[in-house]
Amino acid sequence: MARHKHNKICRLCGEPFKGWWNQKTCPVCLREMRIKREMRFKPEPSAQRLKPKIATGTTGAIGELKVAVDLMSKGFGVFRALSPNASCDLLVIKDGKQFDIEVRTAYKNPVTGRVHTNRKGVRARYMALVTEKEIVYEPEFF
Repeated sequence: MARHKHNKICRLCGEPFKGWWNQKTCPVCLREMRIKREMRFKPEPSAQRLKPKIATGTTGAIGELKVAVDLMSKGFGVFRALSPNASCDLLVIKDGKQFDIEVRTAYKNPVTGRVHTNRKGVRARYMALVTEKEIVYEPEFF
């Protein structure tokens, strides 16, 4: 049995339109309602959302390079792993001591000030948590 469109009157604008048996508004009003609903629940654009999308692998590589620059500026010798499956991302040496570091992208809670990240699968003894504005080392080794 085929369903046919019926002559209806829009509840919002009062204009006649052809619609399904359960349709209450014309397509124009329906589109406007959807746009208003999306705008109501859409948060204000922040500076972070205006940034271009970057692949997660690229974001990780950028974090590793930030940590490498930070440690080199503090006098460490820094060696980066060639394999993505290595037990650590960076190996740093200073005064004959070696430190294996896993670099993770992290997010700082604006209320508590705590830095959060995914800690699954970490095989290195030290972690460098990279946020937008800082690098946190756990445990601190210098």
